[in-house]
Amino acid sequence: MSDHQALSEELDNARRSIDRTLILLKTQLSTMRERLDLAIENLNQKGMNADFSQLGSMHDQGSQLDQLCQRLEKQKMFLEQSITYIKLIKMAQ
Repeated sequence: MSDHQALSEELDNARRSIDRTLILLKTQLSTMRERLDLAIENLNQKGMNADFSQLGSMHDQGSQLDQLCQRLEKQKMFLEQSITYIKLIKMAQ
């Protein structure tokens, strides 16, 4: 396998990893939105008697979202560095 092929595969793997992180992030955000929408609906219907037990683990979910966002930022940074490195190599040839 040539260096070019290996580099191409590495970039493809990095892109797939970013895609998986994006899917996880979107899923987590959608789940959180659904829980918040239910809580708002419950609040509108029951006022001060609303049950907010479904929001009990929002802190944990927020922490997971934070970790996914940090992972995505790192993945983006590494991919951008790789692309810059490839451009520098092409310019040097």
